[in-house]
Amino acid sequence: RRAGFDCVLVTLPYYGMEDPPADVAAISVTIDAVSAALTRVLQKAKARDPSQMVVLVAHDWGCYISYIAHARCSDPSLISSLIALDVGIGMPPQRGVLAKVFLALYIPVLAVAYRIGGRVGDAIAQYIAKIAHAPRDPSTVTAKMCWPYYDICRRSTRALMRRWLRPEYPPAGTPFLFLYGRRSPLRYFTNGFTRRVLASHVYSEVQSVEGDHWFPTRSKTRDSVAKTIITWLDKLAPRSSM
Repeated sequence: RRAGFDCVLVTLPYYGMEDPPADVAAISVTIDAVSAALTRVLQKAKARDPSQMVVLVAHDWGCYISYIAHARCSDPSLISSLIALDVGIGMPPQRGVLAKVFLALYIPVLAVAYRIGGRVGDAIAQYIAKIAHAPRDPSTVTAKMCWPYYDICRRSTRALMRRWLRPEYPPAGTPFLFLYGRRSPLRYFTNGFTRRVLASHVYSEVQSVEGDHWFPTRSKTRDSVAKTIITWLDKLAPRSSM
């Protein structure tokens, strides 16, 4: 807001300050449902002032959800530009034995934590958050937050991602800024993805950031990340974005 932009914070189910209402939680704990809900939020934001740009900024699971919402959006003017942080499409071979072992185990382990739930599930999720150096008090992590990991193990969700996140994504026409942490122990994108980002629009950029996977929230990097984003947005349009 201080930089002249109106910001709308959209959190994933169970990641906010409070749990979602029971009627919402019952239908909104799949990547498919959340991406559809995100589209509705964007439509409401756009309806406030159709002349303004809607810039979608995402990190981690939010990137996959945003990509799906963007790919299947029937209104090309709904999302003016995309900013994705550290997570692209595709998983290249990881460097180092520890990285390979962690990658092979953490998704199914967190899926099990979600399925188990309760204190045991919470304990598993908190342990993974601790060893992953997540910028959150581990005691506040719950098994419910692991729903994306459980959902990604479902055949229908994998089919959904294959359908919308095709090898040619992102399509040409939408300005795209992709930032990734140079010190991230895992790489969540392929070189092919970054090439497609650069080819998507004359203003599209790919930049590395001095930081790990959590660089958007680290005290040492968050201000520089915000500055990079604002500088890029100023290339697209005056301070009238939201």
